[in-house]
Amino acid sequence: MDSSPFCPNCGVDALTVANKEFTIESSPVHALLYSNLPPSTLGQSNAARQTLQEAQNYLHDVDKNILQISAALQRLLEKRTVLHNYVEAHKGIISSLRQVPNEILSEVFVHALPTFPFKMSENQMPLLFERVCKRWKDTSRSTPALWSYISLEDHGRNIGNIDRDLKYISTCLARSGEYPLSISLIGPTDFDPVTKYPENRYPALVMLAAHSERWRRLTLRVPMEAARKLEMVKGRLSLLSSLDLEIYNLVEADHTTLFDAFSLAPKLRHLETSSMYFAHDVVTTGVFSIPWKGLTSLVMDYRETEVIWGILLGCTSLVVLEAIIYPDHRAQVHDVKLQYLRSLSLTLPSSSTMLSTLILPALTHACFMIENLDDDFEPEEAWHVYSGLDKMLSRSRCVLLKLDLWDNANYFREWDFVECLEAVPSLHELILCPILSSLLLKYILYSSGACSGATSEMFLPNLKELVLWARDAQPNYWPHNFDLFLRSFCTFTSHSGLIQSFKLRTDEDGLAMCRKLGILETLRVLRSEGMDVKVVDRDENEQMNVALKALLKLQKDLFDLDESIAYMRAALQRLLSKRSTLREYANAHKGLVSPLRRLPREILSEIFYHTLPAFPFKLSKDRSPLVLDHVCKQWRDVSRSTPALWSQISLDLSISKVDRHVQYAATCLTRSGDYPLSISLGSGHNSVPSQHPVLTMLTSHSERWLTLDLKLPSELIRALSAVKGRLPTLRDLRVFAIDSGWAHDVPPFDAFASAARLRHFNASSGMLRDIVVNGSLVIPWKDLTSLVLDERGCGDIWSILQNCTHLVELEATFSPSTAPEDNTLHLPHLKLMHLRSLSLSLPQSSNSLSTLTLPALEQAFFKFTEEFQGFLPVDGSRSWHVRSGFDALLSQSSCTLIKLSLHEKGNSLTSQDLFGCLEVIPSLIELDLSSSLSIRLLRDLAERTSTVNTTQDKILPRLRKIALFQPPNRISWDHLWEFLKFRREGRDHIEILQSLKLTSSNHGWLECTQTRNLDRLRAFRAKGMDVEIVDRSGNVRWL
Repeated sequence: MDSSPFCPNCGVDALTVANKEFTIESSPVHALLYSNLPPSTLGQSNAARQTLQEAQNYLHDVDKNILQISAALQRLLEKRTVLHNYVEAHKGIISSLRQVPNEILSEVFVHALPTFPFKMSENQMPLLFERVCKRWKDTSRSTPALWSYISLEDHGRNIGNIDRDLKYISTCLARSGEYPLSISLIGPTDFDPVTKYPENRYPALVMLAAHSERWRRLTLRVPMEAARKLEMVKGRLSLLSSLDLEIYNLVEADHTTLFDAFSLAPKLRHLETSSMYFAHDVVTTGVFSIPWKGLTSLVMDYRETEVIWGILLGCTSLVVLEAIIYPDHRAQVHDVKLQYLRSLSLTLPSSSTMLSTLILPALTHACFMIENLDDDFEPEEAWHVYSGLDKMLSRSRCVLLKLDLWDNANYFREWDFVECLEAVPSLHELILCPILSSLLLKYILYSSGACSGATSEMFLPNLKELVLWARDAQPNYWPHNFDLFLRSFCTFTSHSGLIQSFKLRTDEDGLAMCRKLGILETLRVLRSEGMDVKVVDRDENEQMNVALKALLKLQKDLFDLDESIAYMRAALQRLLSKRSTLREYANAHKGLVSPLRRLPREILSEIFYHTLPAFPFKLSKDRSPLVLDHVCKQWRDVSRSTPALWSQISLDLSISKVDRHVQYAATCLTRSGDYPLSISLGSGHNSVPSQHPVLTMLTSHSERWLTLDLKLPSELIRALSAVKGRLPTLRDLRVFAIDSGWAHDVPPFDAFASAARLRHFNASSGMLRDIVVNGSLVIPWKDLTSLVLDERGCGDIWSILQNCTHLVELEATFSPSTAPEDNTLHLPHLKLMHLRSLSLSLPQSSNSLSTLTLPALEQAFFKFTEEFQGFLPVDGSRSWHVRSGFDALLSQSSCTLIKLSLHEKGNSLTSQDLFGCLEVIPSLIELDLSSSLSIRLLRDLAERTSTVNTTQDKILPRLRKIALFQPPNRISWDHLWEFLKFRREGRDHIEILQSLKLTSSNHGWLECTQTRNLDRLRAFRAKGMDVEIVDRSGNVRWL
């Protein structure tokens, strides 16, 4: 066998070339290689270029050697593959599998079946066995256990399904012999049986009922009409041990008529019950009769507390209980004592207190999941006390060995979590959700209490097994440093007894993040020290070191080839290492002559400025401007000498961090020099004193204020009165008073009255009658060009606008809690000569637009909010543009509206409203519609075009851009294609549509990619139309 490494073209021994000693001479500009300093002389520049050229030539020669060795290695690998396949073919002939007895083969087949319930398919077991060989076919057909699983889905929807199901059932019953049956029967939710069998409307049930003595496991999800047919099996269920029941489509009589088909099932031990109609199934109504006392396992979906507790009173033999409590309503229920219950799994709201009513002496395993967070609920007690867990453990006197905690509502505070664990010192096994996994590691590593002697003796002293979850990129919230991560485990194990087993459950993203952070390396260290460490996916499949478990010894016939391959790979690795060294050497010289080294400081400063996060932002060492200090001395000097980088100050004032805030503000004020400042101040604490040092410090620089964003209590805002007359550069002001201090009559606050350059003002408040509405705030209203107001009464908004004569942009929201004061008889008529953009959120019944005259208006955005009691009734006989006054606004303004956005909540606008509005705006160039309006526009255009051929000619003749929501179904997509085709034809008196923007949900995008719709959109884009698909957050999806 020829395995020579010589080159077949030139005969050169590539290995000899690869094994030559390799050294790099010292660079003539070595002092400049690992700094950011540019060459200072022409000689240094020439030397760098010459050295770079020599290194690149040498690198080219090394690449040629690598190609030669790679070609020889590839030939050897091909030889090895052919030989390996030849060996494996002969190995199969003498394999032990061919000599396995039929009895053992039958048992193997049974263990290869999918998890029940499963659909019968020719691509999976047991039918797949029949396609291997005649022996497997005979063995599978003579194994009753393989055919004892009968699963029907969507049974009864049509005649074809019923005929097919009957044939399938008949085959399984015949081949299963007398073997006990596992049956799953699932009917459609819109159950409408066909009438082919008038005397027997449910033939599958009748056929299966004839063999009810063999039923061992039954899953039943059918309407009540079908379930009643099972009364024929009463008294014939001698083997039934497991029942999964969901019965729907109950009529009124079913709420009182006893359903006792399963009342005589002596071996029934497991019951799982669910319902698609909450609180209206046979279990909730109490008409379901089974031997409750014989149950050892009970699983229930969403039920009220009273229903669950009422059922438990009759289940005295339960060993396993799983239930979902919703809603809780803090019901008054009796204590329940379950003498034999060992496993308890409850999903409950955060406010539930029901655990205190349970007495479970034998409990060893508990699982609690907080599913939903109750609004405005924040108890003073820890969760294990408030929920009754502490009382349940005390009254039960049980030894809890295993605990699962899931906080899907992000409810647990650190002290809730820690005190809950301290209350269960007997725990041997702990399983935590992703959120609580992070909380545990942080507590162990950073909390002084966790490492102190007194506390550590009480914190999980008997823990042997720990299971943590790492989902998506969630390990990012774990300790990032390898040593810190390892130390957290060492701290934990040294104070809590030796943990014998650690399991990390994760998905692909979480596993990738664990690799990136070095967590897997940490786990390998722990395993080498004797701990049982596993990394598994959601299905418990082990993911770490799979390759080690798959290693097999090579056969003797492959040894020579493998040795040659290993030798050549070593040579190739040396060449690759040589190439890596050369590339690093060449890149170092390439950097010396790169343009970046020669950038003027002024351009570098401008680049640094554009890396700043969006204002406002908190100063962090992980982003600009502080991160620029860690690159090199030159960058640090440039960043610190660039005032614009330090001119944005954002602080949340508090008493506890005064020194830090003062240092931060002083640093920014010093480094920003005389550059205009952008300041954002917030505080969630009304106790912050008005003489806060930061306020005093910033006030002394008020002449430099450019942007001011205040979210403060009224007392702190008034503390800024010292800046009056000292705001020559203030351009942008945002005020949010977080208390009610402005709601009463107070003296005017005129600190901003003399801000001559103020053009943008944004007012928000938690109170309707705030500093703006009551007139306490004095600002130069006439100079404003942009105004944003949150929820306020229409009359209040109009009063403010009377003073804003130079507005160019206006955004406002009509408060739903005010009286119907937007009657045009009570509103002044406003004429805003310069307003170009109008954005209003208002109820559909509002008629205030007729009081506006806006000659320069170009863009309008209307968002229709929900109607509230007290608003004017909607006059359905007139279109919205007439009754709202929008028609009057356009008429009296004589403006040319080129962009319109209409967004509604629900279906507040009719087709008459929509088309009536669009017909009066022939100048419209751009249109943006919400989801329901998008569907309505496309559907009605298609209907009108089919009856009146000129409808689309009359609607929006100048339209060039349109933004719609993605159509929800095929019919809506067809309407969209008709619309686009019509608008792209270039008819007379109608402009060609140039741009389409579709907003899509994740589900809608997935559906779009799986159909031809995406190809059609690409076709329109190929013909010159601008097509864009975005998600609800505005992120662009690629076509």
